[in-house]
Amino acid sequence: MDQGAPQYQPPGPGYQPGPQGQGQWQQPGGQAQWAQPGMPGHYPPEDVEQGKALAIVGYLVSPLWIIPLLQRDNAFALFHAKQAMIYTIFMGILGAIISVVSLVTCGFGAILAIAIFPFMYPWIMAIVYAAQGQYKPMPWIGFLADKYFAGMVADKRPAGPRPA
Repeated sequence: MDQGAPQYQPPGPGYQPGPQGQGQWQQPGGQAQWAQPGMPGHYPPEDVEQGKALAIVGYLVSPLWIIPLLQRDNAFALFHAKQAMIYTIFMGILGAIISVVSLVTCGFGAILAIAIFPFMYPWIMAIVYAAQGQYKPMPWIGFLADKYFAGMVADKRPAGPRPA
């Protein structure tokens, strides 16, 4: 393990650092659950159950992924909102490229619109991952969400005034 790299600790109450980068969630009954970072058990299971519907709807109705980004109260919904946001950006760029090529070629480039269909695969898989309660990035482009939006984390503090 690189000594210079900061150790990742997920947000939320009940997290206790453990051996070799593992963490444990202290359950109400006093039992601890161990999980490696990035695994489904890395976050509290109640986040998965509460955020599942919002994560799925965020993929199906594009503007609704903004809700978890603004609320930041559910780690699961926020993870999938970042995935949906990167997919929306990617598809917007792809659509713009196809539009420009179509304009330059007097409409003949519109045949490139067929290129959009293979990019429905990551979207479908992301919906499946959300429905199964998995913290798994969408194929091909999901890693970009972690790379560019890593600073967006769920905030479990109670509502009220927060320091700036």
